[in-house]
Amino acid sequence: MSERPSAPTEASERLPLSYLGASYLAHAVTTIGTVVAITVFLLNPDIWPGQWAIAVFGAIFLFRMIDPIYEWGTTRIRLSADELTVTNGLINRRTRSIPWHAVRTVESTAPWAHRLFSLVRVRIAQGGDLSTQVTLAGITRELRDTILEYSPVPDTGAVEPEADADNDRPEREFSAQNAAAALNTPAASRTVRDEATRRPAIATGTSDTVLYRATLLDLVVASILFGRFALIGVAIAFALYEQLERFGLLGILTFFQGGGAIGFAVFVALVIIGIGITASVVRYARLEVRRVSDGAIIVTYGLVETHERVIDTAAITGVVLQRNILEMLLGRVRLALLTTDTSQQFGANLLLPSLPRATVARILAAGFGDRVPESNLATRRRLPLLPALVFAVVTALASALGWWLHSTGVALGLAIVAGLIGWAVLVVFARPLVTRLDYDTSRGTVALRALFIVDRETYLDALAIHLVNSTVFGGRTRYVTVHYYAGEARQRGSVWFSEQEIDALQNRLGDREQRAERIRRARENAAARREALSEIDALVGAKE
Repeated sequence: MSERPSAPTEASERLPLSYLGASYLAHAVTTIGTVVAITVFLLNPDIWPGQWAIAVFGAIFLFRMIDPIYEWGTTRIRLSADELTVTNGLINRRTRSIPWHAVRTVESTAPWAHRLFSLVRVRIAQGGDLSTQVTLAGITRELRDTILEYSPVPDTGAVEPEADADNDRPEREFSAQNAAAALNTPAASRTVRDEATRRPAIATGTSDTVLYRATLLDLVVASILFGRFALIGVAIAFALYEQLERFGLLGILTFFQGGGAIGFAVFVALVIIGIGITASVVRYARLEVRRVSDGAIIVTYGLVETHERVIDTAAITGVVLQRNILEMLLGRVRLALLTTDTSQQFGANLLLPSLPRATVARILAAGFGDRVPESNLATRRRLPLLPALVFAVVTALASALGWWLHSTGVALGLAIVAGLIGWAVLVVFARPLVTRLDYDTSRGTVALRALFIVDRETYLDALAIHLVNSTVFGGRTRYVTVHYYAGEARQRGSVWFSEQEIDALQNRLGDREQRAERIRRARENAAARREALSEIDALVGAKE
């Protein structure tokens, strides 16, 4: 992404005016609560913290009132045949430009207030952290569709297709309509409204393949297995308790205390579980995963707040299969993707919730057969005897450490913390010892299989790996680390591998770097020739 001084043009447009209504409506509850709080403290100045509370709530109210106007008034959007340009800010005014060929994911979110005004919030990611992304707080669905139309283009990174001739995966191409429009329409004269009139082929859905559509049972089971229900349920339960306490309605809970302390604890636990599962199901309701004809993955979910995430096939750097001890017993597996913006992903780019192995195996064969071999975590059943034993041994060692520290006079709390840290350290250092690295030359993928407390298989695209480190001891390679990029620089190590496969992988990386260097030099020579010709033309023109 490039950042340059602001240069407003006639083709730039604001966010739609309806964004103001959607933004104010979305925060209406908070705004009303702030006004009520200010009123209470004004009428009762003796209540702690008095005037300080009025100042704080007043600042919050002003922010809620001014922020939508500021966002709407300072944001400009311009679409051209080559790039998306977004300008925002007033004092620190900044213009961001993302070339269409660099767009890797487009994520659309439609909160309930935005849906009433037919608006969506869109995040366009080039890859990496938030500094490489552009967020549009509220745009029309037509403009979102136009962005989707322009973003699916071939990957034209540093290593072009001809530089990776051994990579036979199909590249994405412009549609004929896109190419004609891009060539015939001057970029400077194309406005947002002009672009919004053109409907993208991706929106027709005629060539979409549905890889998975979630059922209610799938979402309930996934919520329980992930433990998400506990986190969401506890947060909502505490929020409800605070509201009951604020309005003096805690007496309602005395009705449920007739069963004693145990009965009341069971009631609270059931409430937390019920609220958590319901909230999780509502959030991920209508989860659907589709694959379009050009290979892009589209993930949609949400009931009150809808989400749509379009992942370009060039953004996918790997596929991850995972299962914990409980999932081993139930015969279930999770499927996730590693992408160039993995650090900002939805649930670790969790593509599928915990599903039966047969279902995951069918989806892998249909959508990712070129990356994942037939023999994988979803096709192999495993009883969790060894993981349970490893978990017990690691837990026993960590507990022994905590007990020993406590026996020497260390406070119980500190001893428990030390035991937990020791447990985490043991798990981290033990993982490379149980990880196997394999290089599949036919698929061009590197498989990292870790059978541990949690089984995890990662299938990386060899093109995503930029460095392979080998540690040699006693004349043989004993330890290998692969470095790759998935939203941020990552690495995985292993002591189990084939030296011949490691040599083949390193040779492939070396060949790719040499081809990339040749292309870079050719580009530099071509640029130098163009510059020389321009200077000659200028001299000839000056003499004439």
